[in-house]
Amino acid sequence: IEAPILTKPGDYPVTLKARSGPYDAQIELKVKLTGTFELKMGTQTGILNATATAGNKERIVFLIGNAGTASINKLSFLTKKPEKWTVDFKPDKIDSLNPGEVREVNMEVLAPERAIAGDYLLTVTSNNPETSKSVDFRVTVSTPTIWGWIGLLIVAAVILGLAMVFVRLGRR
Repeated sequence: IEAPILTKPGDYPVTLKARSGPYDAQIELKVKLTGTFELKMGTQTGILNATATAGNKERIVFLIGNAGTASINKLSFLTKKPEKWTVDFKPDKIDSLNPGEVREVNMEVLAPERAIAGDYLLTVTSNNPETSKSVDFRVTVSTPTIWGWIGLLIVAAVILGLAMVFVRLGRR
């Protein structure tokens, strides 16, 4: 028995008939169609990169959709993240996602203040008992610009100090 793709989940009666020569037989059966479960995740632009500044919360918006034929219930989110990072989802759970429905989820990422500038991998998994889907986000962390200015001031102070030493001592 093959059901059309857009058939709604439910119970459907099926009659099975058999014939052999003068003999006929039939039986009533019930087919329980459950539907398919398929999650899709991504961003509006399709880009899975984000930037963050160490010590500041960064908001990443991603979409989650039901590409299956059955409703997906009790959907929750998990992350595999670098040590000492915090990731919060708003909403943190989705009670029901109907077939063809797409929802927007806000993910707030906080890299620790002492994070080293560079690229980090953040894996987001949405799951429920029937299905799950994972997506990898690359987060580029930069340090706050105040540390750049402090570094420049230190370099300038050292150069100024050396210049004063050369001027004061002169040629001897």
